[in-house]
Amino acid sequence: MRNNRGFALALTLWILAALVVLAAGLGMMARTEAQISRNFGDAIRCRWAARAGVNAAVAEAAKLGGSPQTYLGEIGGTVSSEAQDVDLGEASFEAQVQDEAGKVNINTAPRSVLEALFGSREIADCIVDWRDDDDQPEALGAEARYYSGLRDPYRPRNGPFVTVGELLLVRGVTEELLSAPIGEDGRPLKDMLTVYSTDQNVAVDGKERMDIRTAGRDQLKSRLGDVLTDQDLDDLVKWRDSRKPNSAGEVVLVQNLPRDKVERVYDRITASEKKTLPGLINVNTAPVDVLAALPGMDRSTAEDIVARRTQEGPYADVGALLGVKTITAEVFAECADMLTVRSRVFEIAATGRIGSDGPSRTVTCVVDVSKSDAARVIYWRE
Repeated sequence: MRNNRGFALALTLWILAALVVLAAGLGMMARTEAQISRNFGDAIRCRWAARAGVNAAVAEAAKLGGSPQTYLGEIGGTVSSEAQDVDLGEASFEAQVQDEAGKVNINTAPRSVLEALFGSREIADCIVDWRDDDDQPEALGAEARYYSGLRDPYRPRNGPFVTVGELLLVRGVTEELLSAPIGEDGRPLKDMLTVYSTDQNVAVDGKERMDIRTAGRDQLKSRLGDVLTDQDLDDLVKWRDSRKPNSAGEVVLVQNLPRDKVERVYDRITASEKKTLPGLINVNTAPVDVLAALPGMDRSTAEDIVARRTQEGPYADVGALLGVKTITAEVFAECADMLTVRSRVFEIAATGRIGSDGPSRTVTCVVDVSKSDAARVIYWRE
């Protein structure tokens, strides 16, 4: 009888212990579930705060895109819920706006620009081979024959890059190379590259430009006669007919045509029939390292360009670069047609956050604001 009572007591204690363990487990599970629920709720709130940041930044980008000149200052544009007095409760957002035209477009950049940025003729040739539509390799390049011989073979695109990240498929390009800081501000190479930049072939006032290769003298006088004299026009036509220029920037080489007059008329002329010009670099937003990579340019001249816009504000048009003393006529003739002063495509990185050091989510997108009625999203990543 005594043994039965002892057994019952031991069994009762074991049951109580099991119940205690079960209760503790249920409590821990409940706390874990509650924490998971809170984390999920915070993640949702952060995500929508980030999306609110995107919307606010798109509105700012639309204003920039609608301006004759695009200038974000030397550190880029920032939009925040605090600055815009947007109440999101515990949540907040901050969005960085970067100009895609302040970067080098790897789909249109000449080999010399790619070589200057990447520091390698071989990589420049491989990039050109990847984007061209043939299977003939450049001197140091690589085409299908090389890529098909890899352990995991694939074919080159033989067409435009879709994203900057696609560069990692090109022979010689590595993540370390793209992430390596270059220049004094420590900006990585990949942040100086784009596939999205584009601009319309019109003057800053929105008027159609005149093609100096085909325009008659009367047409030139009607468009440029407020600046150029009859003698200037005669010199221009004579030079044009003998030189047959490939770029509008070459007009600065017209003998006896004053530099200050070229500065005033350059934005009104073109040497292209295209309505849209991909890959133009915004001289008002491009960093020194991008400008220094342009044909004929060096770092000292690029620094002078940035110093002037920092001190005096954005350039009114590309012709205004002739006001920079270190830009020679030869340099202007080489690079002017690769430049613009406005932008229509922007990258936005918006971060939504709970509290000052709480959870966060980031949305990165690229938007085209060239149409005034609506922005077009061409890239989105969460």
